[in-house]
Amino acid sequence: MSAALPLMVGGYHIVRVSPHQRQMAAERIVGASAEGHGSVAAAARRFLESAESLNIDVSLMWGTIDPSGRFFHHVCLAVVGAGRTAMLFFSGPDLEAPAIFSADGLDRSEPTPRVDPGFALRTVNSGDADGS
Repeated sequence: MSAALPLMVGGYHIVRVSPHQRQMAAERIVGASAEGHGSVAAAARRFLESAESLNIDVSLMWGTIDPSGRFFHHVCLAVVGAGRTAMLFFSGPDLEAPAIFSADGLDRSEPTPRVDPGFALRTVNSGDADGS
């Protein structure tokens, strides 16, 4: 993770997912769909292993990560389509989050501020949000 993390939402840093964070981020993306079908970690590994053959560029993942870097709160994956289109996939709710939030003492009584989903796509070429 970069030393300079300028963007924050609800106490989380907005970062482009680095290669060493991809397994953790992929677990958030496949999490809800993998439940009941084996290990979430194994499903994430299968997704990462097959992504290239499916023309999915896993470098186009961004997430909100806690300041310690221990977990992603949300992850967004942009899958570029034909022309100037992209499909954005967002992680589902983190079922373990309430325990983590209360352990960290974070106040979640207020809704998380809204974030522009196009933020990730605009940062691809700009180098913002650790998108170098």
